[in-house]
Amino acid sequence: MTDLISQSEAARIAGVNRATIHRRIAEGVIPVYRSDLDRKTRYIRRSDLERLMTIKPVEEQRPAAAVAA
Repeated sequence: MTDLISQSEAARIAGVNRATIHRRIAEGVIPVYRSDLDRKTRYIRRSDLERLMTIKPVEEQRPAAAVAA
């Protein structure tokens, strides 16, 4: 069985507000799962949350004025 957690638990693990988790779900960034027994509760896979929490390199962007010069 997969390791499913609640939205509140996901927010606690990620160190963000529950509204942030809800917003990411609404944006389609975090997939959610429901049980056939309890259709109201939405669950998140811990692995999906951990994937979002990984640190990724950021390409540095220069201001448009500096690029044109």
